Amino acid sequence: MEMTIVEWLNLLIEPYRTQALLKLREDRRTRIVSRMSEAINQAFTWSESSQGRDYWDNLFKIYERREETKHERELRESEEAELIRVQAEHDRIQREKVLFSSSMYEMLAKLSSDSRVADYLTAHRYTINTFGNYVTTRQGMLSFLPNGREHKVNPETGKWLRDGRQEMKPAKLARKLIREAQMKDLTDADFEKFGNKVRAYLGVVGDEDGEGKNIRLEIIEGAAIKDAYLRENYSTILGDGTNLHNSCMRSECSQRYFGIYTENPSVVKMLVARDGENKVLGRALLWQFDDGDKGMDTVYGPDIVAQLMIDWSIDNGYWCKTYQSCHHHNFDGHGLDSHNNSELRDIGKLTRRVTITYKEFDYYPFVDSLYYLCNDGSKYYLTNVHDSNVEKTLRDTGGSYEENDDDDDGYVTLENGARCSEDDAQYLDYRNHEGCRIDGYYHDSECVYCMDDTVRLREDCTSIDGDWYGLDDDEIAYVDDRSAYCLASDTVYCEQRELTIHRDDAVELHDGDYCDSEYAHDCVIDGKMYKDTDMDCIDGVWVSIDNKETYLEQLKEKQNETEREGTTA
Repeated sequence: MEMTIVEWLNLLIEPYRTQALLKLREDRRTRIVSRMSEAINQAFTWSESSQGRDYWDNLFKIYERREETKHERELRESEEAELIRVQAEHDRIQREKVLFSSSMYEMLAKLSSDSRVADYLTAHRYTINTFGNYVTTRQGMLSFLPNGREHKVNPETGKWLRDGRQEMKPAKLARKLIREAQMKDLTDADFEKFGNKVRAYLGVVGDEDGEGKNIRLEIIEGAAIKDAYLRENYSTILGDGTNLHNSCMRSECSQRYFGIYTENPSVVKMLVARDGENKVLGRALLWQFDDGDKGMDTVYGPDIVAQLMIDWSIDNGYWCKTYQSCHHHNFDGHGLDSHNNSELRDIGKLTRRVTITYKEFDYYPFVDSLYYLCNDGSKYYLTNVHDSNVEKTLRDTGGSYEENDDDDDGYVTLENGARCSEDDAQYLDYRNHEGCRIDGYYHDSECVYCMDDTVRLREDCTSIDGDWYGLDDDEIAYVDDRSAYCLASDTVYCEQRELTIHRDDAVELHDGDYCDSEYAHDCVIDGKMYKDTDMDCIDGVWVSIDNKETYLEQLKEKQNETEREGTTA
């Protein structure tokens, strides 16, 4: 509240009011201030009054403390009112929000980046359940429970029962579930797009019961293979973060690279997975090997699609790759079995060849597995193992190739397509910390010798005190606070923060566990360390909850002793 100084002073009790008004400076009478303490402080010079400075200073401090207490009370009341308001708003949103099944919510989350309607539905504050609730998917439609009907679940599985439920087209139901305030931000085109996206998604993933999938698998050959590589033909219904959308052969300029595939339809085909809009969900080259076996190369596509294609290869007698990567070159899976290199070598299946009808092409694709183009004098063939007949190595993303040197005995081809002396290369065969299969020759400069007597790529390792360790080595642990790997023996687990920390940043607690030193204190009673959550701070003194009663008794005894000494004095 703002008033003039003279108005504030008139509110003082006697004799302060008369004394202050008598000394009030004329030029201060109409000055506007917001508190009594300010009026007393600015009204006149205290030391010039007959009462003296201490007299007015005491009155000033009385009002200052009173005002601070009042302000704190008002602030506390304001904060409590805001908390009540926020909690009430939260409770209202929780009561009125639409509940979705986990599969429905997963679908909305995937579609939200390309659908405003899906994005709004994932925001609880934008939905309202006055029309219906407990929404899930059902064969291209959305299933919901009309408002007022009892929600029933299977007591054994927890699955929602269909009793009393209804089905509605996705776009129509979405209009009923989004709050009126947000509806004005959306257009008819937004809802039409949402409906199309839902139908396309369910056609790939299926509904709540896994039904309604209509992914189409087809084998293509010739010029159609080029279309399946082109990025513009890819489906985005499951996102664009997979190896399909990151393929090095997806661009328009790569379309001229595929002659070696398109002109050999008898031995090179492609398995393509398509969505309901005929867009490419996944693709994989199919090879007819010279020994009569068939092989499916790297699968490019989302996990759910890749597994469908791998299942197809198993059902149709194809050898496939146990790791779907351009860095893994062996067709080491067949049916439900997988094999290591020594087993494949024993049965003659490590080396794969495909004889092709060859002419000199202007451009070549980057080939994942059978990337050695060979000529034995009577025929050309592609293979995954370097031999003396190699003419070209097809591992260039720009349409070129690595020419073989006839006088390069003792040389090997590295994973990047370059040739180098065998003495300067390492052959690696292992799975790294991310599960990726590393299989092939790498230059010595790319490799390190680890403490477990293995050789690995430098990028899959870390150096600690000059020694190298694989990132999946049990002897090391990652410490978030230091953004670095440390020896496991130098780390401890902090339950308080639920993460691994360095031993130098930890303290040992009274029970033998460890805790971040910033989250623990020593107890004044027993001198042992406790987690902050197991302690109380009493007037700046840390006391464990177990010792709190003892501390309070000691504190009371000290107070009593002080009072007795004062009485005696």
